[in-house]
Order: sequence, then C-alpha cells, then structure tokens
Amino acid sequence: MGADWNSFDARAQLLTARKEATLIRNLAAARARKAARHSQTCTCTPCRVRRYDDNRRRTAALVKAGA
Repeated sequence: MGADWNSFDARAQLLTARKEATLIRNLAAARARKAARHSQTCTCTPCRVRRYDDNRRRTAALVKAGA
C-alpha cells in the first residue's frame, strides 16, 4: 500500500517514531557528509548559512569568555 503524500499525516502512516527519528538523523548525516566535500570558499546557500552560524557561535564564545 502506497502512502498518500498529500495527506497532513503522511509520515505517521508508514514510520514509527523511532524509524522517523532514525531517518532524520541519517538525512542530517548525509547532508553533513555532502557539506564536508565542499571547498572552503563555496558560496552555495547552505555553505553560507553554515559559515555564518559558525562565525556567530565563535563570536558568542569569545564574548562569553570575556575576550
């Protein structure tokens, strides 16, 4: 039986909570692996967002440390 992907609860029809969590973790790991293969100067949107978040996190750590 195929899923009705247009329904609001399509995910819940086929996956248990544990399987859905595993799927989310696997997708995140796949995105991380793909991102690791990008060059340091890549300007795609995910890389720019990640770079911005990293810089913001480092700046916050410096401020918190009192530097």
